[in-house]
Amino acid sequence: MQAIRLGGAVGRTPDRIEEDLEFVGASLEMGTSPEFGSVTLSLLAKDLDRGLDILFDLLRRPAFDPNRFEIVKSRAKDALLRDREEPARLGSKEFGRFVYGEASPWGRQPTPESIDRIEMEDVRRFYDNSIFPDRILVAAAGDFSQSE
Repeated sequence: MQAIRLGGAVGRTPDRIEEDLEFVGASLEMGTSPEFGSVTLSLLAKDLDRGLDILFDLLRRPAFDPNRFEIVKSRAKDALLRDREEPARLGSKEFGRFVYGEASPWGRQPTPESIDRIEMEDVRRFYDNSIFPDRILVAAAGDFSQSE
């Protein structure tokens, strides 16, 4: 999901997306777990249309910028190193492996080598097989009425 979030959209560069989000003071985060992916968009109610336009652009027409893709991989490997420094996080990850086994989605753990093997085509295939409008659940909270 980070390759989608940071990779820009067709017709909208990654830098342009960052500028547009910054202009309205919005925060847009994406992530995945073994069960689901998540997207969080935080912004002022008056900027909702602009924020949703950016979000939908990323979900419908991701550009998968190759330079940003390498940044995503580098950050993922750095996160693995940080996890080793925090006993609670390390224990949580190891717990899944011991309980469910290494073949389970809850027990598999990435390694720097496995991250290095991920290619752009793998990300595109994930997107093509996983991101569908009928598989998205939307929840909203904030300053708006039910009719809005």
